[in-house]
Amino acid sequence: MILVHFMLYDAPTPPPGIFDEFLAIPNLKSDIGTRGMASLVSAGNNSDLMRGHRTTFSTVSVRDWTPALIKAVINETEVRGFKSLHLGIFGLTGGLQFWGKQLGQKNAVFISYNVEPFLYDHLEHNILPSAFPPKESRLSSRAMSPMNIWFEWEGPEHDQDYYDAVKASTRHLKELVAQEQGRYLDDMPMYNNYAAHDTPLESIYGESLPILREIAKKYDPKRVMTLAGGFKFQ
Repeated sequence: MILVHFMLYDAPTPPPGIFDEFLAIPNLKSDIGTRGMASLVSAGNNSDLMRGHRTTFSTVSVRDWTPALIKAVINETEVRGFKSLHLGIFGLTGGLQFWGKQLGQKNAVFISYNVEPFLYDHLEHNILPSAFPPKESRLSSRAMSPMNIWFEWEGPEHDQDYYDAVKASTRHLKELVAQEQGRYLDDMPMYNNYAAHDTPLESIYGESLPILREIAKKYDPKRVMTLAGGFKFQ
C-alpha cells in the first residue's frame, strides 16, 4: 500500500507541532512548505489519470465516518473483486491495489473510493445565500461528508458494465451506512461534483432548485450554458 497524504493549514504559520504525528511517519518523499493555492491544487491534480479514459462517478453522503464504516468501504472493494483500487481519504489519501475477476477482465484502469471527512460545522461559516447545499444541510446537526466513487476504463463496449457496477456499489454502500448509523438519510444532499450523471436535481439542490431554475430562465434564456454539459436547470 502506498499512502499519499495531503495536509493544509490555511494560514501563513501553523501552530507549533500541529502536524508532528503525521510528519513522523516514515515516508518515501516529502514536500512540506508554505505554498500558494495554485501549487496546492496542482499537487493533488488527478486530471492526467482521466485523459483518454472513459469515466463515471457516484457519491454517498455520510454523516459520521467511523473506523467500522471505513473498513466496510475497503471490504466492499475486496468482495466485488475489482482489478485495481485507489482508496482515498481526504487529508489521508491512499493508494491500495487489488486484482480481481469482475472488472479486471473489462479493461479497468482506475477504481477509486475517496473518503472525505469534514468537521460538522464546516458549512456554518457562510451566512450568505448559496445554491449548495440546501440551507438546512449547512447546520452542524445536519452536515454531511461526501464519498467520491470514481471508475475509469477503456472501451465503449464496457460502458454499461461500469454504469451498472458503480450503481450497485453505491446502493450497497448506502446499505452499509444505514447499518452503521441506524438509517441512511435520504434527504442529505448529493455533492454535485461527485453525483452520478442521472442524479435528480432535487437530490442535489433540494429547496434551492426552484430559484436556480428561475435564475437560469432569466439570465440564460437561450440555454447557452446547457451546451457545456453537466446538470441542467432548464
